[in-house]
Amino acid sequence: MSYTIKFLLAVCLGIVLLFIGVVFLSAFFYALDSTTYETNDENGYSESNPVPYSSSNYSNTSNSTANRTESINISLTNKSAVNSSNASVFSSNYHTKTYKWKYDGSEWTYTISIPDDAYSYYTNKPHNRGDYNQYALSDYDRKILGQLVESFREQGTQNNYTDDEVVLNIISFIQAMPYTSDSVTTGYDEYPRYPLETLVDGGGDCEDSAILAAALLSEMGYGTVLLAFPGHMALGVKGSENLTGTYYEYRGSRYYYVETTASGHRIGQIPSDVQSSSAHIYPMVQVPRMTAEVTSTFLQADSRYAYYEIYCDMTNLGPGTAKNVSVYIYAETPPFDSTKVWSQQDVYIGNFSEDGTGYAKATLRVPRGEQARFGCTIHGDNFQKRDYYFKSFYQS
Repeated sequence: MSYTIKFLLAVCLGIVLLFIGVVFLSAFFYALDSTTYETNDENGYSESNPVPYSSSNYSNTSNSTANRTESINISLTNKSAVNSSNASVFSSNYHTKTYKWKYDGSEWTYTISIPDDAYSYYTNKPHNRGDYNQYALSDYDRKILGQLVESFREQGTQNNYTDDEVVLNIISFIQAMPYTSDSVTTGYDEYPRYPLETLVDGGGDCEDSAILAAALLSEMGYGTVLLAFPGHMALGVKGSENLTGTYYEYRGSRYYYVETTASGHRIGQIPSDVQSSSAHIYPMVQVPRMTAEVTSTFLQADSRYAYYEIYCDMTNLGPGTAKNVSVYIYAETPPFDSTKVWSQQDVYIGNFSEDGTGYAKATLRVPRGEQARFGCTIHGDNFQKRDYYFKSFYQS
């Protein structure tokens, strides 16, 4: 065999070995790249197989994201202003109001001072909820309302009143408050007041006095509901079958009508203008309202995916603690109809106090050249599930 032929064979063999080496190295680095980024997708989906959208099929404990402390941050704000065992921690500015009314043949006078911080706290809260019972159930006015109830109880003890007579005195106190329309006092056609607002403002309309009555009697341990009629609202007080008057049944109990806007109305006495109307019953059960805003930040991209950090900034508007809060964060695929996502992560938050603020975050990936809409769904035990989206679509 000539040297020329040997040389050509050696060159061919070298080319073959070089090709095999290139193929091997490419496969190795491809596998390494897939392993690195597949860990971000706990469901094992790739760009050719989007994840089915499922905002309710996750577990609070099975997902490793739930245990990543960097994914969760909760800070509580604006609570010390009203959640205090000692009124002296408030500012030196107080709203002082003196009330006068008649009960049991006697004239009563009561002067109450409410810190301006507490009053401002509630005037600055949203007033756009249609389920008016929630205004009576905030966690942070309990101390002040409890002190008011205790004052009535002490006076009742001095006058040998029964608990029911103390209740009647509280109702008389509220009935004597001036009736004022929302449009005149606030400039809004509809402005349901929190109890402390009604006390400072010196009155309100029918829903305001009913909310205040429900809050005070609930603080005493009595069963109450709100009774909503077309154009009117009243209080319902739980009572036994031996009582007389108009009542409404709710979950096996009788709730007797109480008019809160005019003096002299007895429990069970209903005005003729609402007597023929059916009532919508609002029970005294806290239903917190969670709100959120979704934002995103581009992190990096490789040959296959673009990576984004998604934040779901949350606030619990109350009332009460939102229980077992979980956040489902996802990158939705076109046509953005809540059917499929490119990637997703679940974050378990836990309990979320009234007026608590915080965020959940997740790193999501989107195939290069594809569109996505980022969103989050907030779940919990005692509030309505809500979806929130980032308004812009992304072309990665």
